[in-house]
Amino acid sequence: MAEIKSTLDLVLEKTRDMTLSSDEKQQQQREEIETRLRGLLQKYIDGSLTREQLADDYAALKNKDGHAAVQALANEVIGRLELEHDNASLLEVLELLEGWNVTIIGKVIDELRGKYRNAARQRSEQLKKALAHEHFITGPAVVPNLTADAQWQRKQHELLAEFQAQLHQAAHKFFDSGR
Repeated sequence: MAEIKSTLDLVLEKTRDMTLSSDEKQQQQREEIETRLRGLLQKYIDGSLTREQLADDYAALKNKDGHAAVQALANEVIGRLELEHDNASLLEVLELLEGWNVTIIGKVIDELRGKYRNAARQRSEQLKKALAHEHFITGPAVVPNLTADAQWQRKQHELLAEFQAQLHQAAHKFFDSGR
């Protein structure tokens, strides 16, 4: 009588002679490091992990694959920086990276945050003038809803894209310098 095999048995039988190439192993290790760092960073942001604990865990991952850990942490932090929020805790994480110039990142954030706020203020004033002219709505209580304005949404998207581009440009300068 024929033996009934489970799906797992069939898969193991078919993959018995397969092995990962060294490139595949390195890629798998990089992905593991990225996932681990992403989780550590989220715990740090949530407050369930101290900066020292994050630094210790990062150092352990850096010992496995230094370049991958540095790049993964930098990319994850850069991807989480936002114009409209306080980024102090994320900038502290960037200080864990040796040779990283956090001042440059801070300047990029401050410069574009000012540009963003100025553009928002200008668009808000334009909307107030339009409301006064077209609908005779005026007064100190008039606050235009920028999030519903299509023109502001386009400008906001443009400014946020510029912000990310400048942050990534700063990160590439760091990585291109041989770190």
